[in-house]
Amino acid sequence: MHQGPSTEQQLSSKVIEALAAEEGVAPTELRDPLYDVIELEALDDLFSDRRDGSPRSDGLVVFAYQSYEVTVYSDGRVDVRESDDLHGQDPDTR
Repeated sequence: MHQGPSTEQQLSSKVIEALAAEEGVAPTELRDPLYDVIELEALDDLFSDRRDGSPRSDGLVVFAYQSYEVTVYSDGRVDVRESDDLHGQDPDTR
């Protein structure tokens, strides 16, 4: 599942919606709260504009949520994909 860029919605909300869509449930019905996996405010701040209003440079963050690998890009895209066991794997070999 892929959520495209949007400047109006916080990244954490986009991640929650993408995970819920992948699970086929409402965002409020996710089995485990996302805040148990990643600091939501830090995620929202990570790619927010700088204090002078200029955009942050390119980048991404990848984390595991249940059986999914979630990739959040600096342009606001969110990719959620099923993944084999992510625990114990070297992030560079995923």
